[in-house]
Amino acid sequence: MEKFTKQTEKKYIKNTNDAQVAQLGHLNYMVENVTTRNIFDITRFGTSLADTNSYLNYGINVIKNPTVTNYTVRLPQIPKEGKEVIVINSSGVSIVVYPSMDGGTINGILNGSFTIPSDSKAYSFICYENPAPGSWSTVVTQAAGQYDSGVITGNIVGGGFATDVLSASDPARVYQGTSFYSSTGWAVNGLNQPLFLVNPVNGANSAYVAFKPSVPWSFITKVTVFTNMTNNTTQTFGLTFGACFNYYSTGTTNYLGFTDLTSGNFGTANFGNATSLLAGTPVATPLTPNPGDPGTRWGELIYSVQPYQVGDTFIQNANFGAPINSVADQWRTCYINFCFQPRVALTGIKFRFIIDYI
Repeated sequence: MEKFTKQTEKKYIKNTNDAQVAQLGHLNYMVENVTTRNIFDITRFGTSLADTNSYLNYGINVIKNPTVTNYTVRLPQIPKEGKEVIVINSSGVSIVVYPSMDGGTINGILNGSFTIPSDSKAYSFICYENPAPGSWSTVVTQAAGQYDSGVITGNIVGGGFATDVLSASDPARVYQGTSFYSSTGWAVNGLNQPLFLVNPVNGANSAYVAFKPSVPWSFITKVTVFTNMTNNTTQTFGLTFGACFNYYSTGTTNYLGFTDLTSGNFGTANFGNATSLLAGTPVATPLTPNPGDPGTRWGELIYSVQPYQVGDTFIQNANFGAPINSVADQWRTCYINFCFQPRVALTGIKFRFIIDYI
């Protein structure tokens, strides 16, 4: 490169892909070719993967007016390698994004999905393989995480197999109960309770494994379940919860009392069904060696609305008890309980659930 001096100022322009580098004197600066992206209002939604005929566009997609019953969309109908889709959702309802068509992938999962909460942040989908059905990867603009239960083995025995459930959190904690059980008592004095609460009475109505994270989850977006079952029964699954406000002496865990006990099914989605089949021929029936084997059943449960954050969340300084003007720390604690209902009496049922949260 020619040496620049005060007496000699020459301008060199060299092309580098989409930008021009201008070198003037001792200054190097970028002059970028700026492209304005198109903005699209998305107003049409489906209710599931099967009936979603609303497609996103390459560019910026602003979500308008979904509902808790109409909230699904697909990525662009024609996958184009290297192209990007940006989605911004401030509608008040979470939406679910599916691949362009059946057989497509999102983040490596066949016919997978991605839930976008109503947080006004930009979520990017990049197509890295085409032609159809296409493969997409997601760039998330905020911290997101997954709770992976690992492979859990349980048994349904006795005469109540049609309705009995397996409550579990991980391979070491799984019990057979008779219902999708929840309890307001789980959350009482939450700051001084362990992360796992269990009632290991197999076959009893109140068998459960309630748990909470050490760092609160702001929003559960999806629960996915993989099984080793090949039969055509309708396996049902879901989360229950128990929550309340707890009060403590300011700056301590000295427990004072509680208010607003509540429990039930977690979120408006209630329950999901593991009725989808993974591609391929099962190596054995009615149970294969592992959940997620070819020909086994799986399902996902999408949450658009939910009652509370999961875990222990500081709310505010609030009055509680006597004297009336005394100030306490108000916390909300919420435990969840994962339940899986195989609807068949079998020994050696295996399943794995994954909770997506932000």
